[in-house]
Amino acid sequence: MPPRATTDNRASAPLRNPSIGQFDGVPIRLLALEPAATEVLSLCRQDNPGSVRLVNAYSLALASKDAKYRGVLSGRGMSLADGRPLASYLRRKYQLDRLPHSPGPSLFEETIRCGAPLGIRHYLLGSTDDVLHKLTSNLQRRYPEATIVAAESPPFHPLETAEKAALAKRITDLRADIVWVALGTPKQDFFSTWLAERTGTLCVAVGAAFSFSAGTIPTAPPLLRRLHLEWAFRLASEPRRLWRRYAIGNARFLVRLFRDAWVDPVR
Repeated sequence: MPPRATTDNRASAPLRNPSIGQFDGVPIRLLALEPAATEVLSLCRQDNPGSVRLVNAYSLALASKDAKYRGVLSGRGMSLADGRPLASYLRRKYQLDRLPHSPGPSLFEETIRCGAPLGIRHYLLGSTDDVLHKLTSNLQRRYPEATIVAAESPPFHPLETAEKAALAKRITDLRADIVWVALGTPKQDFFSTWLAERTGTLCVAVGAAFSFSAGTIPTAPPLLRRLHLEWAFRLASEPRRLWRRYAIGNARFLVRLFRDAWVDPVR
């Protein structure tokens, strides 16, 4: 892997298309959707690959106040830019030719599509039984060659030690290559890290990707996507659940963004 971009020599020529950038101390792989899916497929064939985290304004706002969570986002595997505001900032900061944007639903489906002819075995963990039923039906229709070895909705209570051990054994016994974890932020990132360490299997935390792919959460209209306003559409769709995330999380993210731009300015 190429070395991380550094800021020691401010007088040097602009560094174009570095492999890894950072935001507020969190290393972030600077990959667009297709290269990100390729990297996920490469990681899942490695020994002890760790986890993949899809970071956005909300998760970085949480990490700014939680050193343990920041450590998870910086751990083995990789973090990718999920939200467009973060991706747009990173593109300007590192003068990238392409937006380093890997939204969870798109990365989920692109990886399944590209992994189908390779025989990649997928384990779906999270959401509800209803969502999983619709999700697996849609995936089988869109990607008939894809291999889904299990689709499991875990109990809503915190898993006991024996339950966690049994889950890890099921994943190992089914020889899953990738475990997709949809448990909500930040829970899914902590759990993906633990599960990857326990099983040696790549675990990818994908947020609401299951619901989007299942069709139970509508996607934003193309115009709003072009204007980078998917967040506004989601907020309007689920105001009671998401208002705190966007009102408080985004404000905290903006504070960290200005701090990052001051401490580690655009080259």
